[in-house]
Amino acid sequence: MVVGAINTVIDYLYYGELVFPMWNFIKFNALASLSRFYGVAPWHFHILQSVPLMLMLYLPFFVYGLIKAPYTGLKWIILLVLAAFSAIDHKEFRFILPLQPFMLILT
Repeated sequence: MVVGAINTVIDYLYYGELVFPMWNFIKFNALASLSRFYGVAPWHFHILQSVPLMLMLYLPFFVYGLIKAPYTGLKWIILLVLAAFSAIDHKEFRFILPLQPFMLILT
């Protein structure tokens, strides 16, 4: 909560107005579909390309962790974020890079 407040103040000082970058991201990519101008990838791009590239040799252990690990909350967060970013037309590896530490927890 404190970090969010500090971030909002910094964004306000930088942009000169009250902005919410995450809302702008959702509006640009999901609601207006303007991201299509930067290229479109199939829905399975993150599953077949991004995740294997991020995890490399840890991939089999990650899959095993998804199936067997008791961290059900963490599994659902990872899967929901992957599903959300897979629904957006324009996909880039960097969009799901913040998931890597959480994926490695399951390995």
